[in-house]
Amino acid sequence: MSHWYPWKTPLVLASLSPRRRSLLEGIGVTMIVRPSGVVENDLHGAPGEVVEGWALRKASAVASEYPENPVLGADTMVF
Repeated sequence: MSHWYPWKTPLVLASLSPRRRSLLEGIGVTMIVRPSGVVENDLHGAPGEVVEGWALRKASAVASEYPENPVLGADTMVF
């Protein structure tokens, strides 16, 4: 089965989430898993803003190491 993949370089997943990795692998995304080390301790603001900020910080922390690759930072919060 071939998969559609729009990038010529692997996606960098700035997360250790097994679920995110599984979802991406399930659609055939070639990736490098590189956790960011960002500590998720800032809870000031609306939940959506908080997780958006965490995701951006994760992606930004990893992006400088992989300037030629697309980088995905993501987060989830249940409230």
